[in-house]
Parts: sequence; structure tokens; C-alpha cells
Amino acid sequence: MLAVASLLDQEHTDKVNEIVFQLDHIFGLKGVQLTPYPHLTWLTTDVAKMSDLKDYLQKISVQTQPITARTMGIGIFPGDKPVIYIPILRTREINRFHARLFQEISEFSEQTGHFYDPNLWMPHLTLALGDTSSWSLAPVLHYLNQFRFDWNMTLDNLCIIKKSGDKFLKEEVYNFKEFVEG
Repeated sequence: MLAVASLLDQEHTDKVNEIVFQLDHIFGLKGVQLTPYPHLTWLTTDVAKMSDLKDYLQKISVQTQPITARTMGIGIFPGDKPVIYIPILRTREINRFHARLFQEISEFSEQTGHFYDPNLWMPHLTLALGDTSSWSLAPVLHYLNQFRFDWNMTLDNLCIIKKSGDKFLKEEVYNFKEFVEG
């Protein structure tokens, strides 16, 4: 499986990384650093031919204007190793773009990740995953409570993220077309 994602702008990359590094320093939470850059995952997929996905992402990226995204608060995906994240609010623009990506990539994919179905998808920025526990939640959430997570961001790219050794690294980045009003 690989991911189709959008990398964050430098300002929000720095904000997320600072929090991630503090969670590592204070609580020893390192798991999220297996993907070394903050991102929004649009979907995961298995494709028979990587060239089909690359051609598609190149085509759609030049047809897409940057997308405004807003974050709000902190969220938790529960389980043995809870995931701590910053939710991204679903807007009409984000929902339409996600549904289009999911539908069109599904047409040439062997499979797409179940939780990325438009009816289930919860867009987010991950802060901790893989090495958390239910016991670590209270102190981590207490620490995170000092931050404000009402951010406005611009998503202006798509990228392919895939496993490389023990990390998940970007394969290609496709920038959205910049529209200039004249």
C-alpha cells in the first residue's frame, strides 16, 4: 500500500514538527516520525502500475487550485495504541476533491484503504501513533492542551508516500496549478 497525500506548507510543517519533537523529547513518542514530514493523507491504494497513478496525479494537479484547510482541536482514534491527531474540518471543497480522488484512483487500483472511503474518511494531521498507550493519553493530552490548533492552511500539492526500509518517504510531489487573476 502507498498513500496519496498533501504535504503541508513550511509554516505548518514547522508547527507540527515542533510538537512531534516535543512529544518525543518529553514522552518518548517516536512512532509518527517514521513518516518524516507532516501531511494529510487523502487515501491509501495498491496500484498495478505506478505509472498509471503518476500520470493521473500529474493530470489532476495541473487542474486543481490550492485548497484551503482549517484545523480545530485534538482527536483520538482509540485502540491498543491510540492515534493522537489534529482534525481537519471537512468542507465542501475538501469533500469534493477527496471524493473525486477516491473514485478516479479506485478505477485503476487493485484496492483502496477502507477508512479512506468518502463516507468514513476523517482528514487529520497525525501527532502520535504506534507507540502510544491508553496510559499515556492523559499526560500527552494535558501537554497538548497548551497549544491552539485553529489553523488555516493551504494545500497545494499531491504526493505519493511509500514504504522505504523502515520509513515512509515521498516518491513524487505534484504541485497544483497556480491561477493568476488578470
